[in-house]
Amino acid sequence: MVSRDDPIESGIASRLAKVASYQTMRLTHRGRKSGNRYEVTIWFVVDSDSIYLNGNADTQWPRNLQANPQLTMRIGQETFHGKANLVTERADRERIFAMIARKYWYAFPVIWTLRWMERNGFSKDRNAPFCVQVESAGQAASST
Repeated sequence: MVSRDDPIESGIASRLAKVASYQTMRLTHRGRKSGNRYEVTIWFVVDSDSIYLNGNADTQWPRNLQANPQLTMRIGQETFHGKANLVTERADRERIFAMIARKYWYAFPVIWTLRWMERNGFSKDRNAPFCVQVESAGQAASST
């Protein structure tokens, strides 16, 4: 693990802080079967040097990220490369959902209702939250 004082990590955190207030990002990922590039517009949350994403597990992009975790994210004029990891720990998932609810407060009634239905057995949890480890420019160049 890189310490928070590492200049590379501090640079990434600084770049992410500049785009954290944007509402959407363009996520480029590869198909799990075809290998083709696909692009979707999604919500995201920044926390220091990481980006958190959440999608419906039944849709294509979360399935693709599980098979091919390398991705590219375009937020405003900034482009980031990284590796997505599915978050499975309940406490971590709840923390991600809380960050999403804070940022996208206008969707809170829908988010709360869905979470309540899942907790009370009326629907199945179909969330697929990911933590994206953002790579430095040097790491991104070597992984493509």
